[in-house]
Amino acid sequence: MAKSLINQYGANLEKANSNLDDIASLKASGELRKMLQDWATSLPSYLSPCEPESGILSQNTPANRFRVILTLRYHNLAILIHKPLLRATIRHLFRVDNAASGSPSYLIQLAMAEAHECVRAAELTIAIVHCIISADATSKNNLGAWSFTLYYGESPEASLRWDANRIHLPVFTASLVICGRLLWAQHGETVSDEAAVKDSKTLLSKAEAILQDLDYENSLVLSCLEYIRRLARMCGLPLNEDARPRYSDAELRDYFECIKLPQKYLDSIVLKDRTQAGTKEHGLPLLQALTRYHTCHVPFDNLVLHYSPHKTVTLDLAELYTKIVRRQLGGRCMENNTFFGTVLRSLGYEVRNCGGRVARAMSPYPDVRRNQSATYDGWNHMLNLVRLDDEWYVVDVGMGSMGPNLPYPLRDGFETTSIPPRVIRLQLRSIPESYATRSANSTGPPKMWCYDVCYNPGDEAKKEWLPVYCFTETEFLPQDYEVMSWFTSTNPRSFFTKYVTCTKMLMDEDKEMIVGNVTLFKDTVRKSIGANREVIKECKTEDERLQALAEIFNVYLTEEEKKGISEDQMLA
Repeated sequence: MAKSLINQYGANLEKANSNLDDIASLKASGELRKMLQDWATSLPSYLSPCEPESGILSQNTPANRFRVILTLRYHNLAILIHKPLLRATIRHLFRVDNAASGSPSYLIQLAMAEAHECVRAAELTIAIVHCIISADATSKNNLGAWSFTLYYGESPEASLRWDANRIHLPVFTASLVICGRLLWAQHGETVSDEAAVKDSKTLLSKAEAILQDLDYENSLVLSCLEYIRRLARMCGLPLNEDARPRYSDAELRDYFECIKLPQKYLDSIVLKDRTQAGTKEHGLPLLQALTRYHTCHVPFDNLVLHYSPHKTVTLDLAELYTKIVRRQLGGRCMENNTFFGTVLRSLGYEVRNCGGRVARAMSPYPDVRRNQSATYDGWNHMLNLVRLDDEWYVVDVGMGSMGPNLPYPLRDGFETTSIPPRVIRLQLRSIPESYATRSANSTGPPKMWCYDVCYNPGDEAKKEWLPVYCFTETEFLPQDYEVMSWFTSTNPRSFFTKYVTCTKMLMDEDKEMIVGNVTLFKDTVRKSIGANREVIKECKTEDERLQALAEIFNVYLTEEEKKGISEDQMLA
């Protein structure tokens, strides 16, 4: 193994030129593979490379730990040995001179055959580590600190200690190989290798679980995780409804626990028979409960834009799951509704993601509200439509206290009480600033669905309908939300970049209806129940605001996140 290490790492350490041509790479990999296999064969049985099914992975002993470390180092070397051949294979598949469309040369065929060894080593690396982290917590010690620090003078004893910061690197390398395999499976033949595509996606999911389990607050691990997710998305975009990402049953159970969903809803027939999700009889009661409990336990907030070192918003489903379920944090409309729409899709509901324009009547600026209240911003809001029997329902858990906070039918003229005494309505009408005089299907101007709210429906003298947002039934895609989210989270004029805010809805004692909300805006926490509103806390220091987030909203930030607040947003 020492000779293999020298051959693999020596060139890098000496900064020598390692750009071998394909023939030389093929020859070198064959020689190094034989050396590595001879070394593995020479080991006694109690130290030979173990398999993912091996029982020793869950048995935490020094001997097992040493054997696991040797196994993982062995597979990592196998990856490094054959990586140039996998690279040559992928390079052949994406040549621009059309040579890739014909039969590959004999050399490329040999390279492909050898590249399978690289993929096999990556598969075993991920499978072994996943088996270890899936067992009890003490079995993690079997991973040791296999960080390949032989050149840095680390003692053998130190290499046997558990260290999450060092574990992620070989898993990250293996994940890159699997992404390469995913490309290969999709483009290597006239018809894609669906079995290999499925296996690759499963392995990447396991790699995500590994990196999340190791230390999801570590910035280096998170960087690796995000890189793998983005690469996987580019390698295999879902092209039909069945291929869209969904959460597993285990993940859904953890989510139900996160929002404290009562047992009577956990006993819903929908959770036993997903075909019932599309019925009003069974699907609607569960949908109403999920909407209610989500908005009362998952905050509507923009904290990531202020309390974080990176100040960037992700709409990646796995990261949203970690943020909302594992850390019990919240997000803005696109985070909440992306996550919630995926939960519903995972339960068997038919979901359509849509986009909207928030009315300027909702602006935090008095002059804007006074002079432009009837107009709307650009595309800056996300909501979901859910089909029940033969009717679509509007489902929006991403508008905070101004949202409907209940599912309601997509029906022109529909009115209902949402949070007493407040009434909401839906109208299909043209918006005031539309310049079009007619649409394609009618003689009048194009119409949009307009969601309005009335705070004083019982007072005819003061009764006033305020526009909240308008939306269309057109399906919006994840890439649409990427654009919308980027603008609203980076533009210095955006409400979200200017102010710190966090909202949770409040239920009555019977947990059957929403009666109000508690909201932090800048330095003040207000509680609203019905038409009554009161200040419950004024934060004079940054510590007081962080304390309010923890005690009132159950939001606990890491030290790194707390230090991310900018000076202009920081309280004295």
